[in-house]
Amino acid sequence: MALTKFMRHLQAIFIDSTPTADSPTWAQVGYATSFTISMNPQTTTEQYIKDASATTTTDSYQVSSSVPLTANVGDPAFDYVYDMFWKRKIGSDCDTHALIVDIVGDAPYKAQYSDATISIQDFGGDAGTQMVLNFDLAFNGDPTLGTATITDGVPVFTKDSE
Repeated sequence: MALTKFMRHLQAIFIDSTPTADSPTWAQVGYATSFTISMNPQTTTEQYIKDASATTTTDSYQVSSSVPLTANVGDPAFDYVYDMFWKRKIGSDCDTHALIVDIVGDAPYKAQYSDATISIQDFGGDAGTQMVLNFDLAFNGDPTLGTATITDGVPVFTKDSE
């Protein structure tokens, strides 16, 4: 069996730039310089009298990513997040949706749809460099699993049948 390297560009991340609309407007977070999904496991550790060592169980995950988004005016993802920065949005104005698509093999691709929250961290850069907008993306609750196709950079998500 031949192995396929799962390279960074084979996992596309999208945020919904119109989260209150009837259907999403997906903006690819493509100009980030890195994107790592942190699972942040929530655990419980118990010490039972019958055991010399403790037992840890994983209770849930608090999934998030810290995103360094390069400032490219006209990039829909940057423009959407920059508007949140500029207007200092809070509360439900920071709520959106996120879509992760693993572009491995043939379409339709494995995908996860999640409610999400954006928290702006900072915006700036050194003299003579392109600025960077750093934000956290929290994936809220349980994801909806499914598949996606991508045509001309626009994903279409289909929920898995129960």
